[in-house]
Order: sequence, then structure tokens, then C-alpha cells
Amino acid sequence: MFRVKSMACAIAVLLSTPLSALEIPLYEQIPNSSLQAESPQPLVLSNKALQQESFVHLASTIVTGHNLIAASNNTGFSLVRFTDGQYTLLKDYTFKELDLDSGSVLRFNSDASVLFIRDYNEVNAFSVAPDGSLSKLATHSSSNNYRYNYGSEGNSYISSEYSQSGYNLVLNSFNASANRFTSKDLVRQPNNMNFAVYDESKNLLIVGSFSYSSYRHEVKTYKGDAFNQFSLISTIELPSGSLGQDNVAYSSDSGNLFIATGTTYQFHVQDNGVLQQITNNSGFNLPNSYPRKLVLSANKLFASYNSEIHALSLTGTTITGKENLSNQYYPSIAQLGGNLLTLHNEGLHYYSQGFNAPRTSLQRGAQGLAWVQHDPALGQQIQLAGNYLLRSSSQYSELYKADSAGKLSIVRTYSAFAMMPEDGNGQGTIAKLSDTTIITAKGNKARLLSFDTATERLTLIKEIDLNKLVPEANSFNYSDSMRMLGSHLLVRANSKLHLFQVLDNTLSYLDTAVAGVNNVTAIPELTSSAEFNGKLYIYNNGYNAIHELSVENNRLKQKEVFEMPSSGWGSTQVVAAGQQLHVKSGSTLYVFQQIDSKFTLLSLSNINSNPLFYIDKNFALNQYNSDAIEILQFDKTSGIPEVINDITVDDSWYLRNAFMFGPYLYLQNSESPAGFIQFMVNRAPDLTTTPAAIALHEGVSYSTELAGLVSDADAGNTVVFSLVNAVTGITLSEQGTLSYDGSALSASTITVRATDNTGLYSDITLTFNGNKAPVLSQEWIAPALNQNQAFLLDLNEFFVDPEGSVLSYEITSTAALTVTAKGIVSGTITTGQAHQLNVVVKDNKGAISSHTLPLNVNAAPVLSGSGSLTMFTEETVSINLASLFTDAEGQSISFSAMNLPAGLTLSGSTISGKVTTAGSFSALITATDSAGATSQATLNFVATQQPKSSGGSSGWISVFALIALVLGRRFRKA
Repeated sequence: MFRVKSMACAIAVLLSTPLSALEIPLYEQIPNSSLQAESPQPLVLSNKALQQESFVHLASTIVTGHNLIAASNNTGFSLVRFTDGQYTLLKDYTFKELDLDSGSVLRFNSDASVLFIRDYNEVNAFSVAPDGSLSKLATHSSSNNYRYNYGSEGNSYISSEYSQSGYNLVLNSFNASANRFTSKDLVRQPNNMNFAVYDESKNLLIVGSFSYSSYRHEVKTYKGDAFNQFSLISTIELPSGSLGQDNVAYSSDSGNLFIATGTTYQFHVQDNGVLQQITNNSGFNLPNSYPRKLVLSANKLFASYNSEIHALSLTGTTITGKENLSNQYYPSIAQLGGNLLTLHNEGLHYYSQGFNAPRTSLQRGAQGLAWVQHDPALGQQIQLAGNYLLRSSSQYSELYKADSAGKLSIVRTYSAFAMMPEDGNGQGTIAKLSDTTIITAKGNKARLLSFDTATERLTLIKEIDLNKLVPEANSFNYSDSMRMLGSHLLVRANSKLHLFQVLDNTLSYLDTAVAGVNNVTAIPELTSSAEFNGKLYIYNNGYNAIHELSVENNRLKQKEVFEMPSSGWGSTQVVAAGQQLHVKSGSTLYVFQQIDSKFTLLSLSNINSNPLFYIDKNFALNQYNSDAIEILQFDKTSGIPEVINDITVDDSWYLRNAFMFGPYLYLQNSESPAGFIQFMVNRAPDLTTTPAAIALHEGVSYSTELAGLVSDADAGNTVVFSLVNAVTGITLSEQGTLSYDGSALSASTITVRATDNTGLYSDITLTFNGNKAPVLSQEWIAPALNQNQAFLLDLNEFFVDPEGSVLSYEITSTAALTVTAKGIVSGTITTGQAHQLNVVVKDNKGAISSHTLPLNVNAAPVLSGSGSLTMFTEETVSINLASLFTDAEGQSISFSAMNLPAGLTLSGSTISGKVTTAGSFSALITATDSAGATSQATLNFVATQQPKSSGGSSGWISVFALIALVLGRRFRKA
């Protein structure tokens, strides 16, 4: 699914174009997507799980009734039962599921059978079942209600309704048997209301307001008669100060009333309504500051401040003792059974015998996830030793552990005092040094802590005072921001940037950078930054530019690398996404790439002002609207994001954080009671390197490994390779070995599919620069060659390269032939009639073709008869050479002779005459057929002296004998 949110504006920029030459905006062309064709779902989220977080660990306020506790925040609450020193988490509720818009105030009735929840101008009554189930009983509302102020006990509360003449105080009561509210006007109060307390047992009303006539706060008491007619009894003025319902504590049992306006005042309210200030307890004064909450039981006053809790013990109106509890972050308090119940730091805590006695606690995570709202200002959340996750807020850090299904459970909670240096001032940071070591820093202090997987604990190695390392002139107490860069700690303080080296559990000072010194132009904040190629790139808001920080020779080096094309509204993100640097300013995403040490703007895209949460370098999440989170995929070349899917969420969801932990994606909601949504993530194999065109040469085999082109980010996945389209001569193994056998190529591209074991795949398009092999330029017609005759043959007349390359040749043959590199074949064929010439032709790029070419050789005549002749001297002989030689092709033969015996001559094909001298003679006969093939043979003549005889017929007898001998041998040969 693709949604165009606004305008995806891509700037097509030549990689060599300097940024200063850009004119923004350039919307002429959106580059074609370079994303490889992928499976229909390049990223699949499965196994959706909602890991519910108990409100008891998200709550900011607690109220109690009988043995029930309601721990609430602005979106919901938890009901917890406390009996016999044991906490039992009953139910979690969101105000939405109770059909309420909010729950600004909660209160139980006396026996905790009814829970009242204020929702703007309404008060809703819910019955509370033993298991914590709620059922709505009634709703009381008034369009004129200005403020509701709850009484301290019972089924009644006071509301103030505004009119032109002032405020009318109304007594509202809930009849549990009839399940309905009743209202009765009490008194009119002309002044601005601050608080109201109604004592149901005494029919007594206590009101605090601001008098415009005296410009002082007034406390008044009213007493009601049997007809609920209220009369003013007492009025006491207080010095100016801020008053509110949480600044007042009243006990019906003792009549004690405490009011805090910066200074805490003690009063006693008699049963008849007379108000008396108590002044004899000055030695037990509370701090001169506004408390967050006052709570009073029969004999104990509890007061909570921003970081401490105080308790005063009372006997009647006399304060008999005082305790305090320090190092508490914004505690909420209530009284439970006359003792203190607190919500702070690590959960609920019940103090039955004072602050110094053992307490009964419901620790964070004991009955709920206790998912801390991680503060990105402290740095990234940290993954330790495989399946441990450390998240931190300004109040505490929590260590979680993931099981094989990705479910997180809390292992341990650390207060901010245990994690951060206690006396450090300013913004702190927590960073990972290794899988088992972290560094925390705040102000001028740093701590090194080690993590032990056996005990699952972080322990302090050492705390370091940074001012003892830096020169005195550079000392500081307050730090603006901190950041790790590799193994270096950067601390920005007093408009200076300090550099420390963290190595082998030690911290050493290296350098301090000051604007205007050593080419440092500005000291930017470290918050919007990303480590990229070993350097830190920071958005400097004052310059609207990206600055680079690097460490060279243990010195800080800073420079402005580029000015942002335009000034954006809203926050700025700087993210290293692979080889791209993403800068999101307001609603615009800029994508840069570093080329030859310079940054080039690749694209800009309009998204929205919500932050992007990067899953990895290829994917990010963006909250599109209140019920949809988009999954974005970034183009590998331009960085332009494309929406590939949506995650549907409830209206109450607002994405606060998203991160990968192992194979799982966790989405954290900023407000909902759900701690997070968990998904199993499976990503298609990712093309990590754009493959270069492969040079293939016909006739030459080739092999390459493709496994290095892809990676699968999902642990445990295996990848197999296959061919999408078959190409003759190319094969691919499942392991990614691509082989080419040298065949003629039928395509210039091929698609390889990398598929993981879940079925997701990425298609990789490989391009071939195919080099065609030399070919015959014409039909081969065998040249006419004669046996025993030297010849030259130019192969270039027969071969050509399709790309026009220069050719070289190699040959083998059934005859003894040679060839030059330029293709000239030479030699003399001395045998046979049919021969082959095997030619290997190469172009100058490496392509090879092989050819087997026939050679037709005209065979020379051969001596087929006897080469030895005998005769008598003086005998006339006649020898026909045509009868002694044959030609394979049946061609006519001509003869020549050398060294014939004296007396013999050759005429045509006949040797005739008389040998006059006895002896042995050799003659060389050359036979040439009509096509020009020549052979030579030696004839051996043996002449003997002819014996004397009486007749003259002996000579002819000798001739006939010679002829018979020759013919006999021919016949035998045949």
C-alpha cells in the first residue's frame, strides 16, 4: 500500500555537483527507484503481542480507602488491595474503557465500596467488587460547575459553582442504597475559592479562599444545623501564599487542620466549628517550601516535597516527633490504616513503624512490567550481554531481560542516585562501552559500571571527578550535554567542549575546544547528532548547519560541513542510515551522501513533523495519524522513503519510541497503559553492495560468489539463491555460486533471487557486459593444397570479431603447420589426403571461439610397383613408368628423371634404350600429377653382362623375362 502524504521531492544531483551549486528546491525529476525488486512484503511484522504495563508503576498519584489503593495517571489507574502486609494487583483500567475522558481526581468512600472519579464537570460513582471489577452506578454533573473539591471522608463532596456574585458551595452526597447523587446549596462565598473540606460526621465545613478586600487568604469554618443550614463560625487570615486542596490536611478524629502556604500552619477545629491556631509546635516546623501533598491521619501528619517526605507524630494537638525520608523523586503519598503509603522511585511502599523500620513494598515489575519511559536526552537505550536491555529516565534506570519469545520482564531497578553521580549538575548521559561495561556522566562527574550476567547486576567500578583531569582554567560544575564518540567522551560545559578518552576502565583528559581558537567556529549542542564513518555530525541550530566533530591526534577538530538548504520548523533529527546521512528538520527529510569527503544532497521529501524511528538503515516508522503508524522503506540510492505498510493502533496511541531488540520490534506508547506492542520482525535479505556489471567472454568459463552481495538482518535466517530467468550457459548453486560455461549469451541481464527460510526474498538484477567471440566471416571453403608443397594461409580472410577487436590465433592440426599471432598459417603437408585445422581465435578482450576446419590436400603420385629393375648389357629395354606410379585422385601423371644409367632415356612416361656397362645404378624419378602434386621415387637398376649364345634369340628372351618379372610383382602388390 502506498500513500502519498504530500510531495516526495527528490533532487537529481550529479554526484560531482558541489552542494553550494544547488538551488533549492529542484523538483525537476524524481529518480527512478533503485530498490531491488523484492518480495511483496520486504518487511513482515508478525506475532503481535501487547505487553500490558500496570498503572501502579506508571502512576503519579495514589489515593486510599479502607484496604484499597488506586494508583493513577492521566490515562488510567490500577486497583491494588493491601491486606496483612501483602499487595494484590486487582485490575488495571483506562479512563477510556470506563467511558470517561479523564480522571483528574479519584476518591473512595469510607468503606471503599464506591470509587468516585471526576471527569471534567462530572463526578462518576462506581461500585468496587472484591476482585476489583467496577460498575458505574451514577453520574452527577453540572454545566455551571467551576471546580470540585472533595471532602475528607464519607459519601459527600463539595463543589463550587461560579456565578456573578461569587461561588456557591454545594454539598453533594451519594446515596449508596439508591445509587444516586443529591445536592444542597450551603453557603455563598464571594471570594476566589482555594479549597473546601467537609466533615460528614460533624456536619462541619472548612473553606479556604482569597479575599480581594484584604489581599489575604482566609480560612473559614461553617457549622450546619439539623436542617443543614450552615452558619459562619470562625475566620482566620493567613499571609499571602498559594493555596490548594493538596496543601490542606484535616482529621475528623483529632480536629487537627494543617495548611501550607510556604510556611505550614497548624489549627484545631472544635466540634462546634471554632477554629484555633496552634503555635506551640514551632520546633517541629516543616520545610519553608510548598509541599506536593499533605496527608493527616488521627495521629500522623505526612508531607511530601520534590525529593523528600516528612512525618510529624501527634498526641492531640501536640507534635511529639519528626522523621524525614530523603532522595525520593516526586513522591505521592496517602495514609493507609493511619500509616504512610508512598509511590516513589521503585513502586509502592508502606511504612508501618516509621521510616527507619522495614517497609512493605510492591517493587516495580513485581506485578507488572514497569516499563520506564526512556528519556532520549540521556542517550540511547543500551543492550547488554545479548538479551538484556537498560532503559533510563531522569528518576531511575531499569534492566530488562527478553525471553526467547521476546517477552520482556524487569530484572532490577536502579534509582538515579545509584546510576548517576549523585552530586553532578546538568544533563546526564549513559553510554555503552562494551557488552558488560557502561559509562554514566553528569555535571563534572563520571562513573564506570560493570554488568555481571551471573548476578544480573550493575556494579560501580569507579567514580571520577572530571575537574581533577582538566586544566584548572577549564573546570566546570554544570554540563549542558554529553555524548560518546567511539571510545571518547564529549562534555559540553561553559561554552566549551571537553574531550576524554575512555580506555581499560580509565578516563583520561585529552583536549578542550573553544570557539574562535584553533579553527573552531562554534560549539554546538550534542543532542541532535549521529556518529557517521567515525566522526560526529551535529545539527547546530545557531548556524542552521551540520558541523563535524572528529578526533585527530588526540585533539578535537571541528568544521562546518554544509549549511542546511532551508530552515525547518520543529525538532531536528540526525541519523546515520548506512552510507547516507539523514537530517529531518521539521517535516522535511534531507538525505546526503559523502562523496570524496564532500556531502552531496541526494533528495528531500516532505513527510510530517513527527519523529522518525529507524528500525535499521533501510526502514523507519512514522506516526501518520492518531490510528496509523507507517512503515517507510528508504531507496538505496536516493534515500526517498516509500510507504510499504501501515500498523494500525488505537486512538490513544502516540508513538514515543520504537527500537529493535534481537529479532523483535518494540513500539512504545507515550500515554496508553499498554507498555508497548511487540512484533516479530522478518526482513527480506538486503542487497548490501550494488553489483557491478559482470564481464563475460564467450568461450571462457567464469565463476563468482554472490553470497557477499546480500545479508539478512534477522538472526538465524538462512539464505538460498536461485535463478528467476534461465539463461543458456549460466547456472547458480543454492549457496550463491554463479557459473558461466562460455556459451553464447542470449541475454544481457539475469535475475537472481535470494530467499530466506521464511519465504521473503530480494531479487538482484545482474548485468552482463557480454563480449562476443570471433566468428567466421564467410563460409569456409577448403583451399586447394598440394602434398609436399609449402603454402601460406591468411586466417584473417575468414574470421572477424563482432566488436571489431584485434584477433590472435592458435592452431593445432593433423599436419605439421605453424601460425603467427596475426593469423598466417604456413607449412608443407607431407602426408595424407584429408586433414583438419583446429583454430582457436581470441579477441583482445578475452573472448575465444574454437573452429575445426577441413583441409583438402591433393595427394602426390606414389610408386606402386617395384623400384628395382635388372637387365643385361646391350639388351634393349622399355619401361613404362605409368605402370609403376598411381595417383589417388586418378589424375594424369608426368615424369622426369635424373641419373638414368648410360644408354637409357626417358620419353613421356617410358624409359628405353640399352645399358652398355654392367653394374648397379640409381635414378631419381619425379612424378607430378595434373594438379601439381609432386613426389619422388628412386629406381634401382642392376645390369649384368649378357652371356654368349648360339642363337640370336637370347636378347629377346631377356626382355620378355624382365617384363614378366615386373608384371608379376605388380600383380602380387595388387
